[in-house]
This record gives sequence, structure tokens and C-alpha cells, in this order.
Amino acid sequence: MKRNKFNLRDAARLIALPWAAWWIYFSVVSTWFVPNPTSLDFKVALVAVAVFAYSALFVWWHELPGAALLAIEGLAVIIGYPILAGARIQTGSVAFVIATLGAPPLFSGTVLLWLRFFPRIRRTA
Repeated sequence: MKRNKFNLRDAARLIALPWAAWWIYFSVVSTWFVPNPTSLDFKVALVAVAVFAYSALFVWWHELPGAALLAIEGLAVIIGYPILAGARIQTGSVAFVIATLGAPPLFSGTVLLWLRFFPRIRRTA
């Protein structure tokens, strides 16, 4: 009888789910409470919902491209957000966005890619 074990691969995939759920919630609620929202506000929220949901679920269907997608998204946020924010946004805010929007998918994608290309580590999980 095969025993069902929770391993590092499952943990890395599960990191993406609450990350995506939080940012889906945040984009929907922030759009909902905008005074006089325009159709562009709703379209941006819809795109955010689609991107986060697809990113978190795609890694369950296709591990290698999903892991690469998560890692690229995380790197894009970690590198791009401070550049785009510049001096207009406080350092604490930039650090919060990097820690909550960039780090979880980068960590999840990196762990999954590591497990894919170095399979010996799978046995220790």
C-alpha cells in the first residue's frame, strides 16, 4: 500500500495558493472601494484576478513551465517594482510589496525548479 506523503514539492505549490488568494482579494476589494470606479478599474482588477489565479493553478497542471512562470513573476516584481516606484514611494512600502508580491512566487518557483533539476533532493523531503 502506497503511503500518501506531503513533500517539499507540495509545500512549494501550496505557497502559491494563499499568495494568489491574497492578491486576488486585494485587487477586487481595492477596486470595489474606489470612489466612482471606471471600466478601466474593473478591467485592471479582472486582469489581476486572471494572472494570479492562472499562475497559482498552472503550476499544479504543468510543473516545469508553471515553476518558471512563478520564478519569472517574482523576479519581475523584485527587480521592476523598485525601479518603477523610484523615490515616489516610501522604502517600507517597497519592501512590503517585494516581500508579499515578489518573494513568495520566486521562492515557490525556485524550489520547484530546484527539485526538478536536482531530483536526489526529492527523497529527503
